[in-house]
Amino acid sequence: MLILGCHTEGLNRLASAIKVGGKSIFPTEASYVMAGAESAELTILSDKGQALSLLSGEPVAAALARRFWPGPLALKVRGADGFLMLTVTSDRRAKKLVEALGGRLRVRSADAPTLKEAMEKLGGADVALDCGLVPFPEGYTTVKVEGYAMRAISEGAIPLDMLERAAEEVVK
Repeated sequence: MLILGCHTEGLNRLASAIKVGGKSIFPTEASYVMAGAESAELTILSDKGQALSLLSGEPVAAALARRFWPGPLALKVRGADGFLMLTVTSDRRAKKLVEALGGRLRVRSADAPTLKEAMEKLGGADVALDCGLVPFPEGYTTVKVEGYAMRAISEGAIPLDMLERAAEEVVK
């Protein structure tokens, strides 16, 4: 595996590897993730406006997105083909990478704050970007939202009670 430094050249090489289908590990604000993984469950978006358009008809999800994106919040919502998990990254490097790849990238989260831990959890990759510890090592806070109902999947950097209060404002 090729491990790249956390700089523009490293990002460019990582983007090239992803474009040709290589397994690539890189950090977001809350975890290292793998592009090219068979079991990708998280879609990273670079643009909040694009993300909000995907949440039309989901008032609670849209309210949470407006308040907490970009940032370490993952929303599991119903899409055309079942449920999908979305986030808008606040990490400038991840945002630049996702923008270079068309504004949307499916990844598998390692739920790991360092590259070493991510490699242990995700296994091998063709290339990785090592940027040290992620800014929110507590990880993503992940919730499933359907209409006005919200269910916690995991608590990370954003306390669940903050999300619950924001969701309650929509329901009132």
